[in-house]
Amino acid sequence: MKTWIALSASTLVLMTGCFASPAKPQPEAVKPQAEQPAPSGVTLKRVWMLSGLEGFTRQQLVAARAEMDLRTLPRVNAYMGCNRLMLSAGSVTDEKISFGNVASTRMYCDKNMALEQAFAERIAGTFTYRIEGHKLVLRDASGREMHFVAQDWD
Repeated sequence: MKTWIALSASTLVLMTGCFASPAKPQPEAVKPQAEQPAPSGVTLKRVWMLSGLEGFTRQQLVAARAEMDLRTLPRVNAYMGCNRLMLSAGSVTDEKISFGNVASTRMYCDKNMALEQAFAERIAGTFTYRIEGHKLVLRDASGREMHFVAQDWD
């Protein structure tokens, strides 16, 4: 009997906490700036396959399965056939995007190290971009371009 009374009292105390006055309202969280749509209305938040980079043939890029994943902006992931590259996108507007803080895993691969190094060096900076159908073109300040094709375009 004493056990039943003790359990009932404990349950009553615990339930009182559930029905206590509501907590102070939390301040509204700062919402990240919404991605600005590209002029064509197509979003940047896709996986883009690298199809053109100075010094490399299209066949080399396809064989390496070179891609850049912008689905989780401002976090960006890329793969150039060996290591995973992680970087961040700074400001994103309807015509410019900047990338920085490039890091990678540290495996050595004979075939794709040159591609990986070239991409890591080229991607750090600010680019104007344009989306033409299922193609993305990044152009740096010196006019050099990188070309991508949307992975999900077909």
